[in-house]
Amino acid sequence: MRRYLVIAALLGLLASAVHAQWQLMPGKATDIGVGGREAWAIGVDRVPGGSSIYRWTGRDWQLVPGGAVRIDVDSRGNPWVVNTEGKIFRRAAGGWQPMPGLARDIGIGGNDAVWVIGVNPAPGGFEIHRWNGQDWSRMPGGAVRIDVDPKGNAWVVNDRGEVLRFGRGNWQRVPGSATAVTVAADGKAWALGTDRVQGGYSVHQWTGSDWSRVDGGAIAVSAGAVPWLVNDAGQIYRWGRR
Repeated sequence: MRRYLVIAALLGLLASAVHAQWQLMPGKATDIGVGGREAWAIGVDRVPGGSSIYRWTGRDWQLVPGGAVRIDVDSRGNPWVVNTEGKIFRRAAGGWQPMPGLARDIGIGGNDAVWVIGVNPAPGGFEIHRWNGQDWSRMPGGAVRIDVDPKGNAWVVNDRGEVLRFGRGNWQRVPGSATAVTVAADGKAWALGTDRVQGGYSVHQWTGSDWSRVDGGAIAVSAGAVPWLVNDAGQIYRWGRR
């Protein structure tokens, strides 16, 4: 009997995987950030500071004043952005609050820890900083892309495509190569590979020991309750089930 239960469970998992898919969403974007159940996107139309900023309402995208090039979202649904000048802003009380420092990329964890890739060159790309509540603390290493896990530890991609995650005060190498990485609130990590495919770069999910290839191609990815991605045509997709 146990044998049949195990087989049934495996078949159920396979069926679940088969019915999981990327669902095309309205609108166009160049970057996307997800926190909790909130999704925000950087559009394709040029405005001062970069491109327009939008918030997902559950049905469509609502235009929000401002312009940026990179975005991520905290657990309460509040976005932080980086604009074309490297300036950092966070959304508070219905407006954009300027923050200290300059950045090229930003990542926020499920516990609201905020890390950025700075603008000063360092081995591996550019300096890495963590928000301490008042200013940015310099962290070891260098990278070009960043996101943060639910425990507040950053995952980065450096200029050699290496993936590293921070833990116990040090960077630990993760197998594989990537152009971008994101970590969901449940700790599941997703990455864009270095191989070109239709839509951008290949999409992968972390299994705990290696990366498992998932259908699709993208140039930007962000994971909250579920991952969202943007492809090189600006199309936006959300992971769901048939």
